[in-house]
Amino acid sequence: MSYFISHQTTSFTIRLATSQDLDSIVESEKQAYHFPWSKKLLQSCLQEQYTVLIMENEVQVIGHMIFQKVLDEIHLHNVCIIPKNQAKGLGHQWLKHLNNYALKHKIKSIILEVRISNEAAKNLYLQHNYREIGLRKKYYKNGNQSEDALVMKAILD
Repeated sequence: MSYFISHQTTSFTIRLATSQDLDSIVESEKQAYHFPWSKKLLQSCLQEQYTVLIMENEVQVIGHMIFQKVLDEIHLHNVCIIPKNQAKGLGHQWLKHLNNYALKHKIKSIILEVRISNEAAKNLYLQHNYREIGLRKKYYKNGNQSEDALVMKAILD
């Protein structure tokens, strides 16, 4: 499964990740997040019942997405775009791709958690018809501190 997409500012391909992509995924995490997922956790996602997708341009991996299909629902675990490619509409492209996948596989809803402080991500999800359905207290660990997660859900037609 590989898709070439030409977007206003970036041409990129979305494809299934393989074990050979692990180091690129780890590097994307390190670039994009203050508290990135560990190599061990990312490796387990590649080996378990998760779908791990890569977004790449002609030069490098520019992001990844990790989700899990459970019956007729998708749980979106991780959406990553490296900083130099952020604010170019690629988050919208990830969500459009996920919605297309969901519709193709007769998924009824997509659920996710987002840091309560991540205004850009919350706004992105709201634009794609995700709605707040709950709060997970102290869900994200920030070193010695923690942060709540907003639970959001999109119902698909």
